[in-house]
Amino acid sequence: MAIAFSIALFIRCFLFGSYRISSSCMEDSLLPGDYIIASKISYGVRLPQTVLSIPLAHDSIHFLGMKAYSSRFQLPYHRIGKMKAKRNDIVLFNRPSQRKTDVPLDKQKIEISRIAGLPGDTLLFDEKLSFPIVINGKSSMESPLVKKFYSFPYAAINEMKSVLNASEGGPYQLFHKERDSLAFCLLNRLEYYKIKEDLPKSIALLPYSLHGESSSIVIPSRNMTVKMTPDNIKRYETIICCYEPVRALKMGNNIYVNSKKVTSYTFQYNYYWMLSDNREALSDSRYYGLIPETNIISKASSIWFSVSSDRKSKSHFRWNRFFQIVR
Repeated sequence: MAIAFSIALFIRCFLFGSYRISSSCMEDSLLPGDYIIASKISYGVRLPQTVLSIPLAHDSIHFLGMKAYSSRFQLPYHRIGKMKAKRNDIVLFNRPSQRKTDVPLDKQKIEISRIAGLPGDTLLFDEKLSFPIVINGKSSMESPLVKKFYSFPYAAINEMKSVLNASEGGPYQLFHKERDSLAFCLLNRLEYYKIKEDLPKSIALLPYSLHGESSSIVIPSRNMTVKMTPDNIKRYETIICCYEPVRALKMGNNIYVNSKKVTSYTFQYNYYWMLSDNREALSDSRYYGLIPETNIISKASSIWFSVSSDRKSKSHFRWNRFFQIVR
């Protein structure tokens, strides 16, 4: 029994982990209720930093209302093996805190998203993603499973509900206010073409997006030196002060490293820009910024089990998703 538990603990800590998808941020690649296997060896094994921790528990024991670890003794960050994350990989990572925190790195909240920007990339985008991300001067290709808003006349909402109820897939999300002339439906590109075909020709179903403020960023890579300017200091202050392994502080429009004002900085870690498949869910780098390599845990590889909480579903189990490869 002890040997079996030790083997299971070793696999869980160093090789593979099982995680339940609880949010809609990666629809339709991953759905709430999917249980996935994530490989911890894909990017090199990140060694545990919190030594005093209850085995197989993450940050807390919910039914007891207590923490599952003590932060009194911490090991430094170390990863065995090289990290070679690729664009479009779906990864699990510890959500970075944009301020100093007492919560150990490996006990911070676990998030899941897709890598859109790699170390050294230059990205151009707007916060509402009303146009495709431009990476190194080229427009990125979007997956047909990416969720976006489509508008239609509010007067046709009953017809839309009827078509959605008759359509396979879903559940579909509708958003509307009675006084507005438009209503909205959250669909991926494949669903959009299918629903549009089934709607009467008189009902216009059109892509809809709010225009946000345009932003450009150069993603830091290890050993990259960036000159600190009034235009970019807001982009990099959190990274340098909170994630980099130095003692840094921002005062006014200046950054001080080891008590010395710096006009340029050489980064010690690689960073990544995440983007969720559900564009309307701001659970990605538009909300919490760049992700340091230290925070990346594992790569989502496959769905081993999937269960639906949708009452309209004919089957509680989504059999077609069992043992599906995550792409």
